[in-house]
Amino acid sequence: MGVITEKRLIRASIRDVYEYRLDFTNLPDYNHDVTQLTQTTGERGVGAAYRFRIKVLALRPWAELLVTEVVPPRRITVDIAVRPLFDVTEVCEFDEVSEGTNVVFTITVRTGLGPLAVPVDRLFTVPRGRGQLRRELDLISQQLEC
Repeated sequence: MGVITEKRLIRASIRDVYEYRLDFTNLPDYNHDVTQLTQTTGERGVGAAYRFRIKVLALRPWAELLVTEVVPPRRITVDIAVRPLFDVTEVCEFDEVSEGTNVVFTITVRTGLGPLAVPVDRLFTVPRGRGQLRRELDLISQQLEC
């Protein structure tokens, strides 16, 4: 299991950052590995579910995202299943400061690789996940900081 946390100040209001992140139809705008996104159930908030393809190395497996917790405008928690490769729990926290909004993304990745999970997490999952979180925060900042 790998746990990764990344933080970023986004120079936009907490409401704008929270609303943008809660609208998962924006996901391909800040995660370019995501394609064919469709909402499968729910309107918005807890219970909303999405299905999409995600690029993982040379693979393009289907992923399912379920919104499991919403605390407006402070926190959004989702579970993402990319079976049989891995499952992710992602917690996004938002804190209003005078310069904008501090955003903290924490992901917990559980790989389904048995005894290979520890070296795969250390050598691949954590470094790749950290880079992905940084790219997502950069792109969200670009979308919201005008």
